[in-house]
Parts: sequence; C-alpha cells; structure tokens
Amino acid sequence: MARFTAVPERDKGALFHIRTASVRGQQVDLVLFGSMDNFLGRVLRPEDAPETGWFSSAWYAIAELLESRGRENTSQWDDPESLSVEALKVALYQGSSGDQGEQGGQPWTRGYTLGHADDSEWFAQIYTDVVLTEGRWRLRGSMSGAQRILVGSPVWVRTASRASLTRYADLRSRATDADRRRLPFLR
Repeated sequence: MARFTAVPERDKGALFHIRTASVRGQQVDLVLFGSMDNFLGRVLRPEDAPETGWFSSAWYAIAELLESRGRENTSQWDDPESLSVEALKVALYQGSSGDQGEQGGQPWTRGYTLGHADDSEWFAQIYTDVVLTEGRWRLRGSMSGAQRILVGSPVWVRTASRASLTRYADLRSRATDADRRRLPFLR
C-alpha cells in the first residue's frame, strides 16, 4: 500500500498492489487506486510516508483512466497495455531512489509507501484487464514475470485482523543506524 498523490486532494490517494497467480499459473498483478479515507480507524496516515524519490509522469494518464472509469485515454500511453504497464511501474517503483530494480522488492525503503497486508481480501471495479503481448516488453526487476495486469479502484479491501498489517512507519522508526544509511529519506 502506498500514497498516490496524483489526485485532486494530494493527501487522499492510496494505491494497492496485489500479486497473485491465475489457476493456469499466470502471474497476475492487480493495481488499485483508491482513497485514504477508506482506511478504517486511520491505521495508515498520509504523513507516515515520506514524499521522496521517483514520481511517475504517467500520473495524469492514470488519473484520467480513473476519473473516466476506463473510458478515456488521451495520453502518450495510448493503448490499455502500455498504460497498465505504467500503472504497475508506479505500484512497484514510486518513491525509489537510484536503481529501481534495487528497491522494487523492498517497498519499505521507498518514499510514498505505507505498508503491506499479509492476508487481505478485496472487491474492485476493474478498468483495464490486459495480457501483455509476448516480446513487446523488456521487463526487469520486480516487473519481470508480469503477464497480466488489472487496473482499477477498490470497492473494499479488508484484512482478517490488524495483525495482518505491517506499517512501514513502524519499521522506519525502529531502524538502526546501519539501516538508516540504506534508507535515503532517513539520512
């Protein structure tokens, strides 16, 4: 879970990324853009995520996709497949500093990130559902293996208990001096 500041109210946007597999074994990446207002009890807060690191220029296109509920795309990413790849880049790399592949698998080291839930359930409105064209993309790092990408908005996301949720603000506050040297925004 991460902040998504490309919405009219900068402190309201939230992004959820869920990676799973289809019954055929195909990797499926689900990227949902929603609102911080939907976190019950405000367990995750905008101020928990440092605003630092890489920020995608595709946010205008993603905002248009969300606002039009998938009906409009006037961006340079003019097909659903390329826009979905950009949405996945935002989910996996927003807030990175340096090599994006290096921090992709360690979201707590990136800016804008809030936390993760080990076990969650969700129900969503999907605006794009694409299977990536084989050979079109040279995906690396956390994006390698992407085969199908769904982009939309959550109707709801829930966990069985608060124990399922890891707040990155808690991890950052307990960081040792050695950890702080590896986390650019804690220096």
